[in-house]
Order: sequence, then structure tokens, then C-alpha cells
Amino acid sequence: MKSFRTVLIAASCALLFLSSSAVSFADIAPIKVKAKAKVKPTVKMKKIKYKVVKGKSSSLKVDIYHPAKHVVTKSKKVRGMVSMFGSQGTIKLSGTLSVRIKSLRSGNRRRDRVTWTSLGKSRQPYIYFYPSSMTLKGSTGTLQGTFHIRKKKKKVTMKIVSFKGKIDGKSTISVTVTGKIKCSDFKVKRPSLLFVKIKDLVDLTIKIKLKPLKS
Repeated sequence: MKSFRTVLIAASCALLFLSSSAVSFADIAPIKVKAKAKVKPTVKMKKIKYKVVKGKSSSLKVDIYHPAKHVVTKSKKVRGMVSMFGSQGTIKLSGTLSVRIKSLRSGNRRRDRVTWTSLGKSRQPYIYFYPSSMTLKGSTGTLQGTFHIRKKKKKVTMKIVSFKGKIDGKSTISVTVTGKIKCSDFKVKRPSLLFVKIKDLVDLTIKIKLKPLKS
């Protein structure tokens, strides 16, 4: 009997406490559980392969400066392939462009032989360019890549002064790029005229016409 009375008193006290307390279950804020952020699926960029169109539409022009003379040497023997990843903004590139050193002509055979020797045709018969990326804003932009001359490599950034065509795997693309490189970056021995060497900095103009390869 005593134990029953004790239990009854304890239950009454508990009810009295709950009814007199200022906090109710309704006042307790529910615990918010943060939902996991949705992970966007990675979009794989399509790779489009292009080949350089041979002929006048693809060329390299080099402007060489000397206090007494301005020499222009050109080649229409640009060859190679380029792959593009993306179609707008910053576009990733891969591939190789090449120009045979002996194809460079200035209109003076003796001068051409000196130029070929200076560029190291016996060590490396070709000038190579490895494009890495380009950023387009309309029909202009920038091109990044690496020149490989006389077995020396140098990263460069050049201006895209004209870009015509769509990167869709169907259209032909024409690109004109300008830039500058230093002979000293490639250990090129600068030729002399009247005992004065040509300037270290030379101007480049590269014109490329690309046609898509069928997959």
C-alpha cells in the first residue's frame, strides 16, 4: 500500500511540474537538417580535329629589323594538325604546326642561306609551334602556345587579329595571328650587315586555314 501511495504522489508531482512550466513542447524549435547540395554532372567537351590547308592560305611571315634594312622572309609551307576542345570563351588546344626552315624565302638566296644556318636547320630542320589554348572575343583574342626552335622551347602569347568561321566540326576556319619572339631565347646567332647585327626582336605573322577532319 505504501509503494502504491508513493508512486501516486510522484506521478502527481510530475503532472504539476509539466502544467506549471513556462516551456512547452510547442515552444521547442525543430532542428533543421541541411540538405546536401546537388553535384552537377561534369560536361565533357567535344574534341574537334582540324588539318592545315596547304597553299597560300597558310603561311608564316617574319619581319627582321636592322638599322640599315628591313628584311621580310616568308614561307607557304605551314603544315600540321590542331584539336579544339570547346567552341567559345577560352578554348583548349592541342597539336603541332610546323614550317620547314629551308622554305623561308626573302628574295635573296645568299641571305636565305645565312638565315637557315642561323635558325639551325642542320640541328632541327623545322620550326615547331605547339598551341595550348586560345581566348576569343568575337573575331579577335589571344593564342597561347610554345615555339620550338634550335631544340629550344619558349612559351608565348600572341594576338589573334582575325578569326573567321565556326568551331562546329563542319566549317573551315581562317585565323591570322601576330606576335614577337627574341632570337636570344632560342640561342639564334644573329646575322650581321655592315658589321652590325640584326635586332634581337622579330615580328611574326601566321595565317592558318583549317579544315575539319571527318571522324
